[in-house]
Amino acid sequence: MSIENGIASGVLADSCAIERKSRLMSVKRRKSSKRKRNTGNHRKPTQYRLESGYGLSRLYTRRVSRVICHWRSGNNSVPASRSNATIDAIHNKAAIGLSVAGAPGFQFLDLGTSSFEPAFASPAGRISEDPLFDPTRNLLLSATEINDFEIVDVATSTSPAFFENRGIPSEGELDSSAEECTTGIALAPAEFSGPSHVFIADLTQATFTAGSPGTWTAPSQVQSLSESFLAAGPSGSAVAQGTHTGVVTGEFGGKTLTAIALPATSGSGTPAIGDWVTCAIGSGFSNGFDPHTVTAYQSPNTGDAIAALANGGATILAVVDLTQMLNPTIVPRTGAGHGCASGTLPATVVSFITVP
Repeated sequence: MSIENGIASGVLADSCAIERKSRLMSVKRRKSSKRKRNTGNHRKPTQYRLESGYGLSRLYTRRVSRVICHWRSGNNSVPASRSNATIDAIHNKAAIGLSVAGAPGFQFLDLGTSSFEPAFASPAGRISEDPLFDPTRNLLLSATEINDFEIVDVATSTSPAFFENRGIPSEGELDSSAEECTTGIALAPAEFSGPSHVFIADLTQATFTAGSPGTWTAPSQVQSLSESFLAAGPSGSAVAQGTHTGVVTGEFGGKTLTAIALPATSGSGTPAIGDWVTCAIGSGFSNGFDPHTVTAYQSPNTGDAIAALANGGATILAVVDLTQMLNPTIVPRTGAGHGCASGTLPATVVSFITVP
């Protein structure tokens, strides 16, 4: 398995700096239905194990206890024995989502020394299913299902500063966090929306107001992507850094994904997704669970934007060339302009890898 094709084994985590350093962290987990309460033992201590392979560093959580993610039963928060994680490849740190005295929060791990910093709780009362580091701005992005897009200033990670953007009219629930760090264009897809709604903001124009917690605003919009209908609505998201190209996926099954073209510049006006197309992956592939099993990167071989998606059993990796997918001469469009005319991606655009 090559490094390009061996970017993940199991569940994937995205990082704004993934194209700068061959390091990816994945969280090994098993889970039952999203809407069911986990009945496992929550009394065992959390244990972590760092492993290296194929030039990659991977973090696994084992017997994770009292970890709060984001699943709910009705209006109640549901603790679950699983975790999420993201890495800062520039500063060689990981942020792990977990419970801090019963409240959702994060804890940083130094990947060089394998030492933990003190954990901290989020004043939002929720954390993102897929948080994301912006290591160039020292920010931790955490878009949550209560439609609060929290940004944490972690320039001093032992003394984080919180900024909330609440009440985003997503017509769904913000389910993951993504960004192209070179342009500062941030994204959060709205689960349960159909067609897919995606919140998009330009962080280079953001205003941060200090407080307890603080607030932030930026030129932004909730954009509706016609012909994009994904399982449970748009849930997972990732950006191939430096390509202005990203991906939005469903969760808990479904066979489709949506490739998106992001603005090439930022700093003025309201950002918008310029083009998108939705296709079935094919070959019986079924999307994984959440936190979401998708990441993206720029191919060192072709320069194309590549998405990698793991199936629900973490046994198959679908590798999709997003650049080719967005090219209508390679993947012809429907008459409405944003769906695959054939319904399914051609074999030249997607390949499959069996995970050992």
